[in-house]
Amino acid sequence: GFGEVGLWLLLFIYGRTLLKILLGKGKIAHRLLPDYHPTLDLPLFEKILIFLNRTHVYVGIATVAIILLHITMMGVPMRILFFPAVLALVIWQGLFGLFLSWRYSPTELKKFSYLVHAQFITGIMIGIFALFGHILIDD
Repeated sequence: GFGEVGLWLLLFIYGRTLLKILLGKGKIAHRLLPDYHPTLDLPLFEKILIFLNRTHVYVGIATVAIILLHITMMGVPMRILFFPAVLALVIWQGLFGLFLSWRYSPTELKKFSYLVHAQFITGIMIGIFALFGHILIDD
């Protein structure tokens, strides 16, 4: 269903981040591993990263839409606090991703949006909270 598709899209999105860290590309790699310089020349992974960078915005929009559709169709059990947290984090990522890609966003908003959108921990929290929420709802 939509939940599985959303999971695969999240893996696609955050796989890009892992690949950037592996290849030592981007600000996140330099923040996490400042002295890391990969010795391998991996042209296949470079091509994959270029593809992932080009499709990131579109896959991100689809991911947010599908996850929100999944949550709406399944209902949000507010008594399990993991689900409102996942909902808030997904909206958070989508909203600040929108501010990053929207050409009419002021420069200060884009800078702030980058700081809050480009956090790997947010994706990890979405995954952990969704997992525990599903474990609790399946019991």
